[in-house]
Amino acid sequence: MLERGGKPVAELGPVRAGRPLTELPELLASPPRLSETEAEDFARDLVRATSELSAQPAADRWES
Repeated sequence: MLERGGKPVAELGPVRAGRPLTELPELLASPPRLSETEAEDFARDLVRATSELSAQPAADRWES
């Protein structure tokens, strides 16, 4: 533990090892699934966000 003024500010530890690239196909083949309720909530959020964004005037991309 590294301290500054008697208070902890950082901690040193080993570098975390990630997953090998060979596991990528397996990870992509089995992503976590949303429950039916979560999927419905997500769909409702997308509809709401889309309607809110489309209600805003389009910005001029060339305006500074």
